[in-house]
Amino acid sequence: MCIIIGADCVPSESNEEAFSSGEINSVISNELANVFKEANYRIVNLEMPLTDANIKISKCGPALKASPKTINGYKSLQIDAVTLANNHIMDYGKEGLQETLDVLKANGIAFCGIGTCIEDARKPLIKAINGKTIGFYSCVEHEFSSAGENKWGANTFNEFETYKDIHKTKKITDYTVVLYHGGKEEYRMPSPQLQLRCRKMVDYGADLVICQHSHCIGCYELYKDKNIVYGQGNFIFDMCDNEYWNSGLLVRINDNLSIDFLPFLKKNHKIFLAKNKEKESLLAEFEKRSQYINVEANVEEAFADLVNKQIYSYMYKISGVERSIVFRLINKISGYRFGIYYIKRRYRKQGFLNVLNYIECESHREIVIKGLKSLIEEA
Repeated sequence: MCIIIGADCVPSESNEEAFSSGEINSVISNELANVFKEANYRIVNLEMPLTDANIKISKCGPALKASPKTINGYKSLQIDAVTLANNHIMDYGKEGLQETLDVLKANGIAFCGIGTCIEDARKPLIKAINGKTIGFYSCVEHEFSSAGENKWGANTFNEFETYKDIHKTKKITDYTVVLYHGGKEEYRMPSPQLQLRCRKMVDYGADLVICQHSHCIGCYELYKDKNIVYGQGNFIFDMCDNEYWNSGLLVRINDNLSIDFLPFLKKNHKIFLAKNKEKESLLAEFEKRSQYINVEANVEEAFADLVNKQIYSYMYKISGVERSIVFRLINKISGYRFGIYYIKRRYRKQGFLNVLNYIECESHREIVIKGLKSLIEEA
């Protein structure tokens, strides 16, 4: 048995024509294509709807889509299934999702993590592969793709239901894979909460947990003899050119249910299996980070450093001041010191305590979330 798991597989401007024609060898190397051909089963994350719809949903961040014709690229890769529990699958609403599902069904590609309601979206994908029953359970953090009781969308993580779903899936499978779309973008470590969440998934029966969404190779740990991968990087997602987006990992599940990591690199818009020193370097850094997170204090320390670097950016957005061109100009000229001064003066200690309480307290947070959704509808 050989199962290949890839992360974000997204047609973009540089390769949409190749996806549409099915000429995937212009996008990935022959050697990498052979990895897919030799597998018994292949599953990737489809990070956008395949649709001709033009009406975007209201959200922050970019709205992504690709032509339904790009399904030919997935067929050339011999993709058997896709995960759809991600933060972009609902970018073009119910119409975009419906067209995506129709295209997948017409081409014999299975999917999980999505549905016409939350109960539907929570269903795992169960496959018999070389005599073993494999379960794929897919969920995503809360952004703008969430399914509801009577609402199309993705299976969002729910501390009351997700662990039970994993436990039920494990009861009817030999091996359960959880594909969790979450984690901080371009951050190679788990946050303390993410690590706790993924370990809890193992406690409830997951044999392998893979975090996607971060757009970079992260690290992994063995927890109770089960693998947790905190960041797989992208697979095919040619929208940025930097140290994070230019490499990734395929995860291969072998017949004895052991796993291998297959690193690859993006060069000149094409994906190649990493070799020799490049492969050694990617895996060595991956292993170094993995050893680092074995110490709990290190996870806390690394996350605290990230928070210190980014908290003011979050507060700019919450306060609304970032919309001011004058503010952005003054802040940039000052080396971003003005923004820090402004936030500290505007909120002071009591203001920060109020914001923290509204976010941290369950009752307040519920009001804030419901109220903001109402305000968005009125805007």
